[in-house]
Amino acid sequence: MKKILIVEDDPSAKQIYRDFLDRFKNLELYEESDGEAGFETAKKILPDLIVLDNRMPNLSGEQAAKKLKAEPSTSSIPVVMITAMALDKRQIDLIKLDVNEFIQHPFSPWLFQSTLEKYLGPLAEISLDSGE
Repeated sequence: MKKILIVEDDPSAKQIYRDFLDRFKNLELYEESDGEAGFETAKKILPDLIVLDNRMPNLSGEQAAKKLKAEPSTSSIPVVMITAMALDKRQIDLIKLDVNEFIQHPFSPWLFQSTLEKYLGPLAEISLDSGE
């Protein structure tokens, strides 16, 4: 099982991620609603991948990414940042210093899946025929 930590404060966005990721039998999903809680959970569970929203309370995605990369126990965990904010190239380049991937919202589910598979390997979908 691969562990993914989703750090997102918007309940509807979190539900979209959950609905999409529940299709895969080899994923274990963890969720937090702000950057500070996400950082603390990442240190505890050491996920295989972290998906961060950029704009969140208590600690933004950018700030959380910097903390994750500075912490020895989490520094090697791949981080994918997702944002709906309009950012210029300079801002994106700065954010990319602390994250492995940067995806602007809205995005296709297939882009999201291929980004996850880049870091986690193939995702095994639940077969409807076998009742899994």
